[in-house]
Amino acid sequence: MTILLKNKFQVIKHDEKSNLIEFSWKENISHKLNDKLFFQEVKIGADLISKYLPKKIIVQTQNLEYPISPKLQIQINKILYKSYEEAVISKLAFVMPEDIVEQMSIEQTVQVSETKNFFKTEYFKNLTDAYAWINQ
Repeated sequence: MTILLKNKFQVIKHDEKSNLIEFSWKENISHKLNDKLFFQEVKIGADLISKYLPKKIIVQTQNLEYPISPKLQIQINKILYKSYEEAVISKLAFVMPEDIVEQMSIEQTVQVSETKNFFKTEYFKNLTDAYAWINQ
């Protein structure tokens, strides 16, 4: 995998062979984030999706301890959904945090667009299961 971005909040990797982008949020970052920074980080990811056009995406959110407000969920969804549509993704896998509040926040963000989904979305407890499903 090629590292496309590595900063203090996340690592984004691209696997050209399997046409996949993997997003990994780093540990202990929630105290450094606010809505504006979080949106900017998501926008970076959306731009990379639009550039590399992956068919599969894995998002490791198990370290993300940042509750996403309903207003921010809508803003994020607009930019992400546009990039998903441009890439014509087929599968989106989330490796979820253990905390129920963060789980709900992430699921609600995804559910905002599920009425229009043209791709499959699944949630997992670990990266191994996410990769097993996404590569089926």
